[in-house]
Amino acid sequence: ALPICDECHSWFSSGRVHLERSRNTMVETFKTDNVQFALSTGTNDVGGSGWVVVNNRFDGPRNLILSYMVSGPPSMYPKTKIEIYPYQGDADPISNTLNPTTYEYGKVPVHDVHTKKVATIPPGAWKVVWTPLEETPRPFRLTGVHVVSTEITQGGVNGPHPELYYVESY
Repeated sequence: ALPICDECHSWFSSGRVHLERSRNTMVETFKTDNVQFALSTGTNDVGGSGWVVVNNRFDGPRNLILSYMVSGPPSMYPKTKIEIYPYQGDADPISNTLNPTTYEYGKVPVHDVHTKKVATIPPGAWKVVWTPLEETPRPFRLTGVHVVSTEITQGGVNGPHPELYYVESY
């Protein structure tokens, strides 16, 4: 069987982030059904850009999957550009855009976590930078970073699950 997670970091429940990160980021506490935690630039810097460093310690490429807060419709979170750079050296970034709006329950407003593949990364350390693309009431909220097998492309609240079923949390 494939490993569920080669290298997974989720601070959604614990509030503990064990990754190198930009100084302007903070662990934000917010309440949904329970107290939850996300890494963000905080409500005083809603449009701020931040970064974390992730490591693919394996011999071959791995998928990089991010978990982040979504809400809506409409979303209180901004569409966000994700750029992935080699931690050392110069190279064009791998770019992606996350849209943290959810329509899972039609017009009923929800607050949830989505987990999505943003890139396939070669071995080594990578800086994952997020930059909001619009003004919204809340900052982009990252809840987890996962380096997984290239066969895994999505997951639940705390990261990839073996069956890849989406976990409805709240």
